[in-house]
Amino acid sequence: PTSCSPILFSVQYGLSFCTCQHSRPPLPAMPLLRHANQIWVLYGQESPLNFPMDLTPFVLTPFNWTMTYRKDSDVPFPYGKVVPRPRRSQDPPSPSTSASRRAHAHANEERRNLTDRPNLVCWAVSHCHTYSDRESLARDLRSQPAIAGRVHIYERCGQLPCPRQGAQSNSCYPLLSPRCKFYLSFENSLCTDYVTEEFYNPLLHEMVPIVYGWAEYDGGSGASDAAPAVAVAPPHSYINLLEYGTMAELADRLRYLDDHDDEYLKFFEWKRDYEVVTPDAWCDLCTKLKSAIDEGHPDRKWYENVHHWWHHAHGSIGGVHVEAEAETEACRALGTSDKPENWLDKILGLVFQSKI
Repeated sequence: PTSCSPILFSVQYGLSFCTCQHSRPPLPAMPLLRHANQIWVLYGQESPLNFPMDLTPFVLTPFNWTMTYRKDSDVPFPYGKVVPRPRRSQDPPSPSTSASRRAHAHANEERRNLTDRPNLVCWAVSHCHTYSDRESLARDLRSQPAIAGRVHIYERCGQLPCPRQGAQSNSCYPLLSPRCKFYLSFENSLCTDYVTEEFYNPLLHEMVPIVYGWAEYDGGSGASDAAPAVAVAPPHSYINLLEYGTMAELADRLRYLDDHDDEYLKFFEWKRDYEVVTPDAWCDLCTKLKSAIDEGHPDRKWYENVHHWWHHAHGSIGGVHVEAEAETEACRALGTSDKPENWLDKILGLVFQSKI
């Protein structure tokens, strides 16, 4: 080992490990003992429900750092990040009459591109059976009379094809962008801080996300004007399904926005002041590693029970502390097939439990 060797243990691809020089070397096994001059990093961007790896064999060999989507990770690795756009140092000069006309024409064209879309709600999804039971909620929304025939589901879980190009995971979004006003950004797991490309890709492709997840999209108590990047989402950029008492109320709201262009266009005003970027967490990891080397204490911090941290400590259902088996059952209990008008009561019940 070098004077300070980082080793990443991936919970997504099995308990293999790798160094900074290789992303996934074909090593047959991982060690059970850590050298004092090594830093062990638990890495993964999926939820514990999707990758419930057993980390109990490594309780006696503590991990130093964590690198996941969770905000309390030592190296947070979110799927996206909202940052302020650079501000101009001074006001631009007054445009000429011809330039003003061109700008006005461009604004009108952009307005038409955003509002003149044949489909109201779209969703491209291939994972049809999830812990969050998002598929049942999508069927419920699709059945609402207020937006009958206006919800289009693509790929394996729907009836419409969305051909992908190469290995690009988001190649369906350019196809949907000129056709759809809203996009179902429904997460497959209800886990704290778990916000995936299901949310950020629609933003980047000028569709309004309808979110269903267990994150503080507005930043919660940590967000402020002084630190806008704390928020997961740009201000007034999404619709939160959990803010509506019934699916019928949500459908009525979507219908209203479809009929009132000025109200719908307000969901894009954030683009003047903010932008969505992809965080470079690998650079953050290297920076943190260099600091550890400079300080001469690569193993100063460690997790005595990383298994508990990964599966339980942060809570996988809105902060409710339950065992892994109960987490899976609780997620599956959020379906709408039995009581399509009372699905929200089941979720709110978990919220109230977490506050007791």
